[in-house]
This record gives sequence, C-alpha cells and structure tokens, in this order.
Amino acid sequence: MEGILYKPGAALNPGDPMFRIEDTAYRASYAAAAAAATGAALQAKAADATVARYKTLQGNAVTQADLQQAQVAAATAQASVAAAKAALDVAQLDLDRTSSKAPSPELPACPRFPSVNLLPQTRPTRWPP
Repeated sequence: MEGILYKPGAALNPGDPMFRIEDTAYRASYAAAAAAATGAALQAKAADATVARYKTLQGNAVTQADLQQAQVAAATAQASVAAAKAALDVAQLDLDRTSSKAPSPELPACPRFPSVNLLPQTRPTRWPP
C-alpha cells in the first residue's frame, strides 16, 4: 500500500479516494498496451491501403491470389487492433484498481488491519531453569 488518502473520521463523498497502492508497474503496462494499440492501428491502415491499391491493379499487375492474400492480411491486422484495444482496456482497469474510492458518504473509521501474532502463546520461562 502506498498511502491512506483520507483523514480517519473525516467525511467522505462517494468517489473520494481512500487508499492507493503503488502503480508504477501498472502505468508501464498501460503505456506498453497503448503503444501496441497504436502499432496495430498503423498496421491495419497500411494493410487496408494495400488492398485498395491491389483492387485498382487487379488484372494488370496483381493477380486474384495476391488480392486475396492482401485481404487476409488486412483482416488479420483488424483482429490485432481488436486484441490490442482489449489489452489496453484491461491495463486501464488494472490501473484504475490502484486507488480505492469511497462507495458512499460516511465517516470512515481508522483502517483496521488484522494483527498477526507469530509468536507462540506460552509463558515466558526463566533461563537458566
């Protein structure tokens, strides 16, 4: 946890930030997903342009097989765009989850974290016995 963003006992409005966890890795994942989405969109644009160009040249310099191959490449590029957008959405969700927001107006109590006693529950002994 990176921080508690409210003063215990202070009134909160719905949506006010309460807690935040360290988000450096999530920001990096989002940036990588955004770059992948941009690259996929550029590849799709280039593939669509190739299909359009091949359609005008079909019969002269481009065969039907060449056109079909370009159409498959364009469809594959569109699928890559969809996958990249989905990855970007997931990265955004992960980044959004680094901050916990107040669900309703109420006075939050002091945050309670369970205490864990790792020591055995025995009486102290005297040494030497």
